[in-house]
Formats: sequence, C-alpha cells, structure tokens
Amino acid sequence: MPVTRRERRAVVVLVGDDKTSDKGAKALTGSLGDCGIDAVYVGRMNSASRIAASVAGERAEAVEVCVAGDSSGMPVVRDLLRELKRDGTTGVSIVVHRVQ
Repeated sequence: MPVTRRERRAVVVLVGDDKTSDKGAKALTGSLGDCGIDAVYVGRMNSASRIAASVAGERAEAVEVCVAGDSSGMPVVRDLLRELKRDGTTGVSIVVHRVQ
C-alpha cells in the first residue's frame, strides 16, 4: 500500500503589545511555507479561546505564537494550553517566538 504524506499545517498568531508590527509574524508564515508547511497567519489575538478555535478550524498540528514586545503575551500561552486541553485537542505543538 503506498504511503500518502499529509501536508503539515500551522497557525501563526501574534499576541501581546498592540504597537508592535506584524512583519515578524508574516515573515515566519512565509518561511514556514518555504519549508513546505501549510501556514496561515490569523492575525493579532490576545484571547486563548480564539486562538484555540483557529487551531481547530484550520485543523493545525502546530500553533506558532509570536509574542510581541515584552512578555505580557506569555499568560495567553498558558491559557492556550488550558483551552486546548479543555477542548480535548491533542497532538498540537506550541512554539513560542519573540518578535519586536
């Protein structure tokens, strides 16, 4: 039986400081695409429940969280872990990036 390779999917989201440009998050999305990962930038979100819903809606295996500015976006990451667990979502990697 031939093996079919499923394309990997990732959601990229920007959290934290509203004054920070989204160029870094958009560049990350492009770089992931260059590596063969189907990545979608969902914009700036500071709600863990909205991020979890985006992950579920996109059927993503990873969420790339770009924390803008200082570390004020880190509580969103903690809350995202809780949301994904509460929703029964498994097999999703969370990768945190700091952007300025």
